[in-house]
Amino acid sequence: MSQGPSALEAAIEKSREMGKDLVRAIKEKRTYPEQQAAHEAFRANFKNVILANKDHWTHNCAYWTEKGWI
Repeated sequence: MSQGPSALEAAIEKSREMGKDLVRAIKEKRTYPEQQAAHEAFRANFKNVILANKDHWTHNCAYWTEKGWI
């Protein structure tokens, strides 16, 4: 707002283009290797935490095993 109405109009147009790109990414099922690597690291850690506590978290362990996460 401090940059005036034209800056707001540009921001609105940019947000529309970003939204369209998001829709295309979903339709194309784009992959993002850096995000996939982060997700895989999270899953590995998640698996270790669940398995380390399987005696106390029997329901969680069974649930995530059934889902194929561990």
